[in-house]
Amino acid sequence: MKKIYYIYTLFFLLITAKSNFLNNYDVVWGVFIASLILLGIYNLRFYKRDLIIIGTFSLIYLGFVFSRHLVINNFPKEFLISDIFFLFKYLMLSFVYCAYMKEELMNYLIKVFTHLAILSLGFYVIQLAGGAGLLANIGRTVQGILPYYEHPAEYTNFLLYTFDYLHQYRNSGFAWEPGVFGSFAVIILMLHFFKNDFQYDRTAWILTFAILTTISTTAYLAFMVLLFMFYRVRGGKVNAAFVLILILAMTGAAYIPFMSEKIKETYEQDMAFLKDQDEFAFAVEYYDEYDDYMRLNRFASMAFIIDNFGNKLWVGVSNGYSKMTSEKYGVDLERVYLSNGLIDFCAKFGLVGLVFVFFRYAKTLRIYLPTSETVFYGLMVFFVVHFGETIIALPFCLIFIFTADYLGKEETKILENAA
Repeated sequence: MKKIYYIYTLFFLLITAKSNFLNNYDVVWGVFIASLILLGIYNLRFYKRDLIIIGTFSLIYLGFVFSRHLVINNFPKEFLISDIFFLFKYLMLSFVYCAYMKEELMNYLIKVFTHLAILSLGFYVIQLAGGAGLLANIGRTVQGILPYYEHPAEYTNFLLYTFDYLHQYRNSGFAWEPGVFGSFAVIILMLHFFKNDFQYDRTAWILTFAILTTISTTAYLAFMVLLFMFYRVRGGKVNAAFVLILILAMTGAAYIPFMSEKIKETYEQDMAFLKDQDEFAFAVEYYDEYDDYMRLNRFASMAFIIDNFGNKLWVGVSNGYSKMTSEKYGVDLERVYLSNGLIDFCAKFGLVGLVFVFFRYAKTLRIYLPTSETVFYGLMVFFVVHFGETIIALPFCLIFIFTADYLGKEETKILENAA
């Protein structure tokens, strides 16, 4: 049974990493979901309570998207179909994985991710030691024999590792870029702290090294919030000495180029870019000519979506909103690559959906964290990673909609009695 847990967790992480051919084929998702359901039935891993959970959630979700489509947005039916498809693909995979793994979910997420992190550190050493060409060739060879999927010329992936010439000195792990891998690692490190009572053990150090090698502003900021949570849970006091150290640390961070300067410059450049219609029009023509995506930074992504949808962001537009064309900017949204997960999710499911997801995050955090203060820090970790990366709609993060129903001491007792 333990081998099955490991294998399914490995494929769960690889499928939802959005970096390899597994993610691009619906049939792979379908087979994975179906096999989990059949195996769960065979191994008696599903109970009546599981059907109640997914049944109730599905009815509420479908009621929301149907009401939004028929009463508020009134868009073509393709947008409603996309919302329904999201339920049976992304949300169903998240739920089935949680329902099958139950009390083992957190243990195997930590174990498998740590093993993938160790592999990434090994490949990263090769990358820095002049083996970039070797990794790229391995990736191209694997991509050549696997089913075709679209990817930039400078991007190569061989399931367990991604090498991108745009990030030659950064560790992308098995994700599509370093910031995403770093965000995943921060979340896993937080889960590990929950399980080991906030001890800095071997696994914690491995995950920390993985985070540091991503050289990601998003991951670093989230990691700093996590360390503050660690400090407070361990009994650290907020006294004059701590405040002084915090001020010194923040002052030091202000002189790290890729931290404060990058954030400030990104904001100023983003706003100037969106306001300059001639520059934006030129960028649209440029990316159309080279058949590439126009990449918007964190702040530009937010302003761009707000400009396009305005008040519709209260309930969202549709999971398939990228199929629309921007009236204001004159560009197909599917040609625009957003780098702000929070605003992307608001476009998909609105502020209502975003608040619901963070409410479910809080339910899980409350199981393991002793105070409302530390729960707030946990929510801030999620806020930071989602502000910087479009990962909130991936099953890796969607599982937290359901984890509160399957984790903690009470759930373990229920499982023991049911067995």
